[in-house]
Amino acid sequence: MTERLYYSDSYTHTFNARIIERLTHNNHPALILDKTFFYPTSGGQPNDLGSINQAQVIDVIARESDHAILHIVDRETDSGDAACSIEWSRRFDFMQQHSGQHILSQAFIRIARAETASFHLGDSLTIDLAVEKLKPESIDQAEDLANRVVTANAPIRSWFPSDEELQTIPLRKAPEID
Repeated sequence: MTERLYYSDSYTHTFNARIIERLTHNNHPALILDKTFFYPTSGGQPNDLGSINQAQVIDVIARESDHAILHIVDRETDSGDAACSIEWSRRFDFMQQHSGQHILSQAFIRIARAETASFHLGDSLTIDLAVEKLKPESIDQAEDLANRVVTANAPIRSWFPSDEELQTIPLRKAPEID
């Protein structure tokens, strides 16, 4: 199984790994590494792009059957060693969009009790709110609150609480647990 390092360090964008399996996915070569910082499409955030050796990474997915991380590449790579590089500008843009979405969604909840129905990350971020109509002043207030939170530059952390810890955290929406 691939060690998923992107959860503990989202800022690493060059690393070395070992190729532990080679396969084909939708007529493209695919690699499974012993460890990876490449983020697969998940949680509404698009996958990372980059390179492994001389091959371009064109997709990264978590295989449903065993959750292995498949790095889909544009051509075969011969080495058992993998020199990996993530397209940093794309990763950082999606990190900012994803964090901004959480902040803005929470601002709309606090200001207008407007829950996020869905969102989309890509060239730009869109958020669909589960509300019939928003007052213009509510939009302005939510934007102002979100901007104040961003300007405060508070650290963002990712963690995996135990089942017991999860019961003590006030959540807007309970996560799906495997």
